[in-house]
Amino acid sequence: MVTFRAEARCAPHQLTAVEPLFGRIGFAAIYLISGLVGSVATALRPGVVAVGASGAIFGVLGALGAYYVVHRGRMDMRASRDATGLLVVVGYNLVVGFTQSGIDMYAHLGGLAAGFACGLAIELGRRGARLPRTLAVGAIGLAAVIAAAFLAPAPVDEDRRAILALAPVEQKALARWGELVDQSRTGAITDEQTAAAIEQDILPPWRAARDALDRSGLGGPMGAKLLEYMRVRQEGWELMAEALRAQDGDAFERGHKRFLEADQLAGKLSD
Repeated sequence: MVTFRAEARCAPHQLTAVEPLFGRIGFAAIYLISGLVGSVATALRPGVVAVGASGAIFGVLGALGAYYVVHRGRMDMRASRDATGLLVVVGYNLVVGFTQSGIDMYAHLGGLAAGFACGLAIELGRRGARLPRTLAVGAIGLAAVIAAAFLAPAPVDEDRRAILALAPVEQKALARWGELVDQSRTGAITDEQTAAAIEQDILPPWRAARDALDRSGLGGPMGAKLLEYMRVRQEGWELMAEALRAQDGDAFERGHKRFLEADQLAGKLSD
């Protein structure tokens, strides 16, 4: 069975708030370890292959929850509202994950737990020793994930190998897309810069992965579904990049609609 990880639905400020709280090194450690734990959690289920970046995103949410738990005694009204909002976001995504097909809840829950544990480990202790503690959390977490990965069953057929080859490309592309969305919303980059980043950072590896998957000869209903998903996702990015350059709001909406159609196709891959 093949499942795709649905993108976590959350407000952008909930993700962007994590880096200032934990620092760049802390954020990188949380994101990396959570994503890897989510992948290992999926791989430990024999016969299942999944791709997506939502394990890492859930890890960021888990780390934010850990921060609120550690500092709950010092939270003001605004922080309390943010903490309540975080619970709502996590609860909503878990309900959606358990009630819809094609969503890899093992990756979501694994990432959430890993992020929460990393957040606790970083925040508990003396503030002055935070950087060494963060580095230690990253090193220990990475070592633990690598050790656990040896327990994962190896893929045994061409279909799984082809899908696993797509996984890191898809995860990196969606992560970069999320960064661009956040930067665009805050005015950190222009529409022209967003379009250029899509065309330079996202589309080339995506097209190469799609071509490689096509050449792999992956056939049957699964092959057709996966190639259709990649085609529609690519068209969405291409249309949005063109629309941003032309300052065409209607064309951008058409591109975004194609992008959302790709989300729906991803959810049907295991049907």
